Amino acid sequence: MSAGRAMRAIHRVFIALCWTALGALALGWTLQAACALPPSPGAGRFAGLVFAHRAQSGGGTPENTLAAIRAAARAGVRAVELDVRLTADGQAVILHDETVDRTTEGYGRVDALTLAEARALDACGALAGCSGERIPTLDEAVALASELGLAVELDVKDVDRAAVSEAIAATLARHDAFGHVFASSFYPQVLYALRSREPRLVTALAIRPDATGVALVDRVLMSFWLPHWLGVGLIEPHRDLVSAERVAAWRQRGFLVNAWTVNDGAEKAWFRHLGIAFTTNCPGTSCPDDSSDSM
Repeated sequence: MSAGRAMRAIHRVFIALCWTALGALALGWTLQAACALPPSPGAGRFAGLVFAHRAQSGGGTPENTLAAIRAAARAGVRAVELDVRLTADGQAVILHDETVDRTTEGYGRVDALTLAEARALDACGALAGCSGERIPTLDEAVALASELGLAVELDVKDVDRAAVSEAIAATLARHDAFGHVFASSFYPQVLYALRSREPRLVTALAIRPDATGVALVDRVLMSFWLPHWLGVGLIEPHRDLVSAERVAAWRQRGFLVNAWTVNDGAEKAWFRHLGIAFTTNCPGTSCPDDSSDSM
């Protein structure tokens, strides 16, 4: 092949790629216009709050339990973060891990257990001096937090989207809790399902600190379409992804910021200075070095 023919072939490939990219961009904007969800209503009510991670407020109670929620309220905490999963029979429960191994005397995936089987387990785990605590249902946790006047973040795991959306919508409606409960997730498809089912629900997009998360922050979230398309009201970056510049950019786009998991006293002071919300294992103090850093 002559040099001229080779150059013409490269030129044709380049033109084809350009048209493909323009077509994809046009399709993206068309889908956004057709499918984008409205902004989360009233997200501002969660601005600047400090969330007790898994309702922990300094130890002494097992995570993600009714006992932990009560202890957090007694400690003066105003907001708690709780994790939502589904049992085998589609019931929403408060549990962080995929399995019950770490936090109960049982073993196996929670989505392989019925609600009755999960509730038969002792949720105290290895915590000394604790016995008889149960894995709470979503309904029990929201009811108690509402009674105690606590704001709640529901961290929704990658579970059946239709089932968990129905469970959260029905629970919040039953307890008139849309004003003090919002849902977060690392999974955009979960957030889209939640807002599609219940437009009154405030949602938050969480971001992991790995390389993918960093790229998402700098190339996608700092742009316009994804959070707006999902209709989220909050961005939830890992603490290492927080900077004054990013916070300002998110605010300019209308989003609140809730960082996780912030356990160092100096970092807490800095995030308070930035005026953002954050989630911590030990509200009001610096945490031990072995405190969990995961959501």
